[in-house]
Amino acid sequence: MTLIEGAPSRVALFGLPGAGKSTTVSLLTPELEAAGLRVSVVKLAQPLYDVQHAFYERLGESLTPGQQDGALLNFLGSHFRRVSPDFLVADFARRCESAARSGADVLLCDDARPVDLGPLAASGFRLVKVSAPDALRRSRKAQRGDQSAGRDDHPTELGGESVVPDFELVNEGSLTDLTRQVVALGEVLAVRWRHPEARSSGGAA
Repeated sequence: MTLIEGAPSRVALFGLPGAGKSTTVSLLTPELEAAGLRVSVVKLAQPLYDVQHAFYERLGESLTPGQQDGALLNFLGSHFRRVSPDFLVADFARRCESAARSGADVLLCDDARPVDLGPLAASGFRLVKVSAPDALRRSRKAQRGDQSAGRDDHPTELGGESVVPDFELVNEGSLTDLTRQVVALGEVLAVRWRHPEARSSGGAA
């Protein structure tokens, strides 16, 4: 799908938990904004986060900012997809269109899962794989302080290794190393926004 001029660029990050997807988006957003682009971060799994919040609120407890209950999210993701297989992607599409109508130039998704990458690519999303050496990724994941850890072998996490991404960031060093890759990616995305004819060609950062 070739994006039409004036439509938001769409970028979805995927990778195993702890690879650095959210960190990448937190670095990429100001890079794009500095280039004069209006950025909207849209989470595919927002309905799961909403139910997670309601669950802890009903218990009279709360998660700290950025903290997740990975086991609960695995459970919710499986059951949302079992009861209504297309709901999460359809709900995500509606929220993306709302962000586009509000004037976003770039839509960023930092929680794409391999099971959803086909529909996302078909709707015009560029796919960015964020990877890290397994031991380092597991260490970062353990340091997040989540209420419980999600499973790396959960069905929604499987299959990413067979996906050919438009860009790949290897988060194997320092934050400075990752930032350098993110800056390069931001420059490519900014150029493609300003020159829509370039958006249909792939590339690697």
